[in-house]
Amino acid sequence: MRKITKTNLFLVLALIILFSMMAVESYAQNKQGDSKREEIQRYFGYETLMYRYLSIPYDVSMNINVRGDFTNVGFLYLLLIPLLFMIKYRRKKWVAIGMPLLLILLFIMSSSNGFILEDKNSQLIGNLDGKHHYKYVDGEAFSTKVVKSMYNLNNTLYTPLKYIGNKISGNRDYITYPLVLLLFLGFSFLLYFQFRFQSKWYVFLVASLFWIFSFFWYILSSGIIWYGFLAFLLGLICMVLLLPSNEEDTKVASYTRIGFYSLFGLWICVGLISRMSNINPSTPIPLLGQTMLNNVFLNQMVGNINETQTVDYFYKDLSNVLKKVNLEDKSLVYRVGTSFTYFIRNNHNRVFLDNQLGFFRRLEKRIPSKIERSEILKAYGFKYLIIDLNTPSLDNTPEKSLVDKFNGLIDFVYKNPKVRLLTTNRQVKVIKDGEVTNQTAFDVFGKVEVYGSFAIYEIL
Repeated sequence: MRKITKTNLFLVLALIILFSMMAVESYAQNKQGDSKREEIQRYFGYETLMYRYLSIPYDVSMNINVRGDFTNVGFLYLLLIPLLFMIKYRRKKWVAIGMPLLLILLFIMSSSNGFILEDKNSQLIGNLDGKHHYKYVDGEAFSTKVVKSMYNLNNTLYTPLKYIGNKISGNRDYITYPLVLLLFLGFSFLLYFQFRFQSKWYVFLVASLFWIFSFFWYILSSGIIWYGFLAFLLGLICMVLLLPSNEEDTKVASYTRIGFYSLFGLWICVGLISRMSNINPSTPIPLLGQTMLNNVFLNQMVGNINETQTVDYFYKDLSNVLKKVNLEDKSLVYRVGTSFTYFIRNNHNRVFLDNQLGFFRRLEKRIPSKIERSEILKAYGFKYLIIDLNTPSLDNTPEKSLVDKFNGLIDFVYKNPKVRLLTTNRQVKVIKDGEVTNQTAFDVFGKVEVYGSFAIYEIL
């Protein structure tokens, strides 16, 4: 065994001191109503601070906090890296016992700090600190009963962890960063002692790069996956390196290689089919698998329709409004969500983004009158207001602060003589003589028939 020199010891102590200085106080909680808390922390989670960090591997792999194709990296990393490590070092008892226990603990802790899908109304319910025992689910389906029983058992097993978390952690503590640092150092020494005698030097190099980069992504990224793309690439390489070599003729090594390549190939095929067929949870059943090619874009590409017709197909009467907005290139546009910046001329100078409505809330507090607010916006050069009607769906905060701010914005445009609706794709029931009819009209307010996604107003 290689002796620990004074230089190595000094470097280790310096590393400990450095991270200890960083960990004087763990604080990853922004104040309520803060835009950073609503936008960035939704990738991170809102549970107890200690479990917020410890659950990141599960949350990212299982697409828990922010759901969508753009954040879905799949569960193969979480499944195969620990499994291959256990198979590689299966003769070591501490690996065979310790790794499964850690994974079970991670599952209990993470699934009790996530979201539960309530079948009846297709709503996601926050299961922070194991508060919900799946009591909302109705149904006799076998899968429903299994999931309900699993969450009930899991939340029960989480009870002692909840007690510990409430005692030593919270929204801020003195334990999370030191704990994360100790885990990093522990696995770093484990990595060193397991790979230092590798005959192939690049194995240790790749494993070290993967572990170090993953750690810094882990503590600095707030769970945002695109900051860790290098780690996902190195993780794939590590999985291949952890496979038993062809020199091992044991059945375990042979079955491991066959199982790995089969599972990986199946995952790639399923992923390709899923993306090519464009099947999403919101897709109506009659349209499943029928939207591989968008007929509108196809018609535009062959010249059957022009750009204006294409835009109007997706967004009712939007092209006429865009022409009006683009007649001038100096008036400002106040944008809350949507991707309409692309269509606006000179957008880098004209468009002001306020997706989390932080600026609007400050203006609302200082100027209670919505008419005066309109005049102030007009005086600053704002002429158009673009609103994403789906903004509340981004709010995962327990206190629903973004929903509250969005309601304030909707109240601002409601019966405000200083703003005028130019276009929207929301449809509401028409009211005649005080009665709701079956006719529909494009408007933001009323009994909603088609929810829509946007509304554009002109500030008069």
